[in-house]
Amino acid sequence: MEAPRGMATLTTEASYMAEAITEAMVWAMVEVMVWLEAMAEVTVGEVVEAMAEVTVGATVEATNRRRSD
Repeated sequence: MEAPRGMATLTTEASYMAEAITEAMVWAMVEVMVWLEAMAEVTVGEVVEAMAEVTVGATVEATNRRRSD
C-alpha cells in the first residue's frame, strides 16, 4: 500500500519546518546565553567598581572626620 501522492510533500515540508524551528530555537538560546554573559560581566564589573568607590569614599570620610575631631 502506497502513501497518497501529497503525503511525501507534506512530510518533506514538515521536516523542513521542524529543522527551521530547531535552528531558530538554537539561535535564540545562543542569543540569550550571550546576553546573560554580557549582563553578568557588566553587573559584576559595576558592582566591583561601586564597592571600590564606596570603600574609598568611606575611608576618606572617616579619615577627614578623625582629623577634624
